[in-house]
Amino acid sequence: MLEGVRDIAICRLTSADVVRHALVQEIINAYERADKPQEPKKEKKQVKGRRKTT
Repeated sequence: MLEGVRDIAICRLTSADVVRHALVQEIINAYERADKPQEPKKEKKQVKGRRKTT
């Protein structure tokens, strides 16, 4: 949205850039995890002859 606006720069920070507060590092890590493509969950295969108990 702000690309091309004079005197504004976009900077991408990682948790390695934040050294002052652990909470800020955790927030950045959470955003980084959310940005990663998620793999579909694999279904557990039931072994033949055994019942799945819940």
